[in-house]
Amino acid sequence: MSLLLSAAVCAPATASVWEAESYPATISGAQIEGKHMFKTAANTLYCNTFNWQGALSGSASELALTGSPSECSTAGIVVMNVAMNGCTFNFGSGSLLEGALFAGSAQIVCPAGKEIVWTASLGNCTAKIPPQTLAGTVTLENTATAPKSVKLATAISGIHYTLNPTSGCLGKPAPGTYENGTYTGYTTLTAASSEATGLTIK
Repeated sequence: MSLLLSAAVCAPATASVWEAESYPATISGAQIEGKHMFKTAANTLYCNTFNWQGALSGSASELALTGSPSECSTAGIVVMNVAMNGCTFNFGSGSLLEGALFAGSAQIVCPAGKEIVWTASLGNCTAKIPPQTLAGTVTLENTATAPKSVKLATAISGIHYTLNPTSGCLGKPAPGTYENGTYTGYTTLTAASSEATGLTIK
């Protein structure tokens, strides 16, 4: 990207799960509190729209979400095209921190041989992000909306990626593999079955 988190964000084992009030449930997410930000040695990617889609057929400890970034650019100057290539961000429901707040986990999961690819529309600048366990902070907060929803906050660091070619990248970083990518953003996740239904971490 879309896109597009120390040790791996692995929360202690608990019985917490993602749970919708009715199934099957379609999960949708929309960015809030500003734009999601993905930073590499080449550029910082912002997208005017960044939505998530997923599904639950029953309660689960992990929720796979497909990102749909659009109108993406670097510093509002260089247009970036993001191909998810079937990759998902999988968010674990984690452990209770306090009140309605949970410490979650995250990983990027892709079909065999696939990666997330960012490509600049001008020049030669391509970033490829492979499947990996993500490190940093992932929090999940149950919100008292009607119907109920979950606020997802990510402050992810140490993302592995490769840059090649880089002649069109800002700053002209050397081609190669890096482990300094970051992803920050806030998302509200909601559920719908035959109609809007509640989504919680329990």
